[in-house]
Order: sequence, then C-alpha cells, then structure tokens
Amino acid sequence: MAYRFSGIVRVYDAARGMMQIEPRNPIRVGQSLELCFPDRDVIFTVSVIENEKGKNLDEIHGGLHTCWINAPEDPGPFAMLREAVAEFDPVMIALSRERS
Repeated sequence: MAYRFSGIVRVYDAARGMMQIEPRNPIRVGQSLELCFPDRDVIFTVSVIENEKGKNLDEIHGGLHTCWINAPEDPGPFAMLREAVAEFDPVMIALSRERS
C-alpha cells in the first residue's frame, strides 16, 4: 500500500470533536484518511471541513493555512494524517496501452 501525506495536526478541540490541521494535499468531505499514532492508525471519514473563520467547505488544498476537520478521537501530540493511494503498477500501464 502506498500513502500520501495529507497534513499535520496542530490543535484538538475536545468540546467540538475537531482538530486543526495544516493540510499538505487536497482533503475533501467524504474522503477516507488515517490518523497516525506511534502505536496504531485510525481510519476515519472526513465529514466536516471548516476554514479558519468557521465557514464549511467541501474541500481544502495544501498550503500555508490551517483548517478544522472532524476527529475520531484526541490525536495527541505529533499526530499526522495520511491517505492510502493506489500503488503505481507499470505492468498494468503497459497492458492498458496494448488494448488501445
């Protein structure tokens, strides 16, 4: 399995069940992410994205800003987010070219 780094967790708001993150790649509502802990990973679905002003968004892109997303649990210090992505398979690419 290959992974794409999605962001860094900065702050957790227990009252709201949300974490403030610095996204490094696009994150969309409905997307499956993994919250990585030192001893385990927790897979969850993004159901809420809010910008810094509290406005709901459908997606956010990486850059020099933060946003809030729902958190399945307290991420604690040094948590990061990642997304599982399909691995590149050169054999499948070659086969798809042969069919053209």
